[in-house]
Amino acid sequence: LLFCVLTMKMMMMKIKSACVWAAVLCVVSVSCVSARRPVSNSVEVMIEMRDGVKLHTLFDFPLVHEMKNLTAVLDRSPYGESAIERIADIYLLAGFVAVRQDMRGTHKSEGNFTVWASGADDGYDTMAFIAKQPWSSGKVITVGASADGLAEFTQVQVKNPFLAAQAMVFASSVGYPIMYPGGAFRKSLIETWLNKTVPKQAPALIQQVREHEAPGPYWNRLNLTDYYGNVHFPSVMWAGWYDIFLVGNLIGFDGYRNRAAPEWRNHSRIVIDPLGHCQKGAKYFPKNLIAGRTLLPLYLTFDTFENKPPADHVLPVTFYVMGANTKTAQGNYWTSLEDFPDFKPQAWYLQGDNTLSTTAPAASAANKSTTYTYDPSNPVQSIGGNNLELSCGPLDQTPVESRQDVLVFTSAPLTAATVLTGPLIATLYVSSSANDTDFTVKLTDVYPSADGGGSHLIQDGIVRMRWREHGETPTPMTPGTVYEVEVSLWNTSYVFSEGHQIRVAVSSSNYPRYGLNPNNGLPLTQKGPNVVAKNTVYHSAQYPSHITLPTIEFAQVPPFKPLNTPAKDGEADKIAALIEGLNLDLP
Repeated sequence: LLFCVLTMKMMMMKIKSACVWAAVLCVVSVSCVSARRPVSNSVEVMIEMRDGVKLHTLFDFPLVHEMKNLTAVLDRSPYGESAIERIADIYLLAGFVAVRQDMRGTHKSEGNFTVWASGADDGYDTMAFIAKQPWSSGKVITVGASADGLAEFTQVQVKNPFLAAQAMVFASSVGYPIMYPGGAFRKSLIETWLNKTVPKQAPALIQQVREHEAPGPYWNRLNLTDYYGNVHFPSVMWAGWYDIFLVGNLIGFDGYRNRAAPEWRNHSRIVIDPLGHCQKGAKYFPKNLIAGRTLLPLYLTFDTFENKPPADHVLPVTFYVMGANTKTAQGNYWTSLEDFPDFKPQAWYLQGDNTLSTTAPAASAANKSTTYTYDPSNPVQSIGGNNLELSCGPLDQTPVESRQDVLVFTSAPLTAATVLTGPLIATLYVSSSANDTDFTVKLTDVYPSADGGGSHLIQDGIVRMRWREHGETPTPMTPGTVYEVEVSLWNTSYVFSEGHQIRVAVSSSNYPRYGLNPNNGLPLTQKGPNVVAKNTVYHSAQYPSHITLPTIEFAQVPPFKPLNTPAKDGEADKIAALIEGLNLDLP
């Protein structure tokens, strides 16, 4: 522990290049000994909330500080005191009090889990209790990963005089776009997570979520749209391009940075790695990934919590520019910028000959549409992407691309690298023989045979047609009518290398990432027959279906080496092994 304290003191003094190894070992040490509570004093309390429910809370105090004027670092979690609540203990090393609390309805706390509906009030009441303690400075900092981070975001829904800073790891500031992207039920994520986290309550909670498939008031529990003005403190966010919460992290960062209280705008920072919850995906990004991945956001939190400017030229927006998993691929490096780069929207059009081109279809082109049969009893299986318990990351899609219900459109080999950073939007013109159906879109990188071949997933999206207008009531389709719909594939930063090809695949299922659409137009909670649908995608001059890619230049994302990390591959591998040893397999 003394070694860790000295290491953190060195980090605070900005002697980072000499102590990268020490910092890694420090994090490992904290992870290993946290179960034994390496503190001089630990207190276990049941804190009473405003409605009488008591929440189990652990206070761990630093060894080397007087018991006065101490700031607390709070992690509220549904995972229990021995899980990722331990993140708070890292800050003991810098003299903070670590506070770990079980959310209501989880582990040793009373009440029922509310799917974050009580998050704002419970967090406020807990901080008010902390601020009244004789040792307290009256300030509370929150940290949290995954579900804990969602709880943090809810704190902004109330004006909180105690909240001094925040650090959110792989979290979301919104609920509906995460649980129902494009209006489609995110089956695997919701059902698996609830069943593992609150197994006794899960059946009722899953039913509750299914009853609220519309973007209505129920989802205000995880919606900060009207509350960003309550942000009066600095923050650090850590996201991942293949993370389950990516778009919610990005929305939260934009709100904190640009719509906070006026004097606190531009006081938020974000780090985006490729992975997020997709920890097993590191093998797909062999270059420059691990070195700095954990240390950089951790270091930024210490600077932020102590109100110090970051060193090493770390700018507010730092992210990993992804590329193919090959030795000669372009990309696969870090960049650090003042803001996300401005991009040029480039449309790539679906063509009747199954090609993809920046030229819109000609009026004289043949094959103006393609029809396929979608049978809900035989769905396209999920392979990779932004998943939790399912396979994740840039996996090869060729096992499903030969199906009759998957339409594939592929560009010619690129004559120069194409660099993307920003949102991915597909605009489809579609019709169906049913009154409701889904349309899915995947963007992939087709490797040449010299690079091993394969069609590797960059991002995917979905639209459930009865929710295409984003209202609180469904809008059925009229069979045979052509509709223009937008499909969000979230965001990316990716380099398509020279010689590779860009591919778009369109279908009507991606199961169990998304729940099946039986094509009958009925609510999720109402059983009905499966309807086999004839779905049509149009690619003509009149109906030019396309995907819009956020194209930038390499010069807009210059390389950045975080925290003076070792340049030698062998050293990076050793650091990777140490960090892998932490086993941060976030629930």
